Amino acid sequence: MKRKKLLFKSIVLIVCLFLLPCVVKANDSSISNWKLFCDETELTEANLNTNCYLIAQITDATNGGKKISAVLTRVTAEKAEIVSAHPAFNTTQVETTLASAKFNNNLHGSNAYCTDANCYDFTSSSGIVSNSNDSKIISHGFTGYTPIGYWNIKLLADQITSDTECAKICVYADMMLQGSESTVGNMPTNTANGACIELNLAKGGKKICYCDPTSNVCYGLNGSEVTKEQFTAECACRVENGKFYDQDGKEVTKDVYEAKCNKKVCYESDGKYYGKDGVEVTKEQFEKDCLPKTGNFASYAVLAAGALIALSAITVAKKHNKFYRV
Repeated sequence: MKRKKLLFKSIVLIVCLFLLPCVVKANDSSISNWKLFCDETELTEANLNTNCYLIAQITDATNGGKKISAVLTRVTAEKAEIVSAHPAFNTTQVETTLASAKFNNNLHGSNAYCTDANCYDFTSSSGIVSNSNDSKIISHGFTGYTPIGYWNIKLLADQITSDTECAKICVYADMMLQGSESTVGNMPTNTANGACIELNLAKGGKKICYCDPTSNVCYGLNGSEVTKEQFTAECACRVENGKFYDQDGKEVTKDVYEAKCNKKVCYESDGKYYGKDGVEVTKEQFEKDCLPKTGNFASYAVLAAGALIALSAITVAKKHNKFYRV
């Protein structure tokens, strides 16, 4: 009897294995171990730009699981400037949203804003999948990592005021699975998913248009030490690459630059009046400081006329003297 029951169970198991459909769990894609690295982290005056890459380990979806449709990032830069952003592969696109601006894609809620840092959304209609064969990644010692995108970073050498200071780039990231669009707000906010890296001005690198407040040593446009007078001549009140610098060589807004450096002396434009010191004044003050007084002008005219009469008299007298001598 026991043998019959055992045989029956075996037959049932075999039938189930061959006739019943297999139920296999689908696994969605995931990302872990976010890292950031740059082509160069020690820059000189001759090479103040470098590319910094966001990489991570990607586990691809299996059995029909959801792929990664987007990687959302926030990027901060200290003593450095983000020049441009690029996707790592041509199957990925990147969209930039500047700080305090509203997102204009369908990945975020309708009222979502990029907050205190610039935001970059890397998206792919075919899905962002693992690709750990990138030679640049491998050459930097990262095996099993996939690049998401990279930023071209400019080191602001004039803001590196001592050998102990450096620039810093931080990228905070999060991912989005396919079908999850329009479900996130001001993402990403989780600083755990991110990385930072420092950029240094190489020893011997030049400080451009900078005066050390401690030693009062100044550096000119080519990074060489100059006198205060030469620094003022080269660096003060200048416009360079669309940026404005005041009389101390510090970057300022256009309005501040206009007020400090581009003074309009005795100038009238669009109903505004600027006096003898280049400061905006009332029309009455402008006329008082800048326009000649009517009485003064009359006095000058009288004096000029008197001088002309005297000169004429002298000329006539000389002619008469010559006549009598003949």
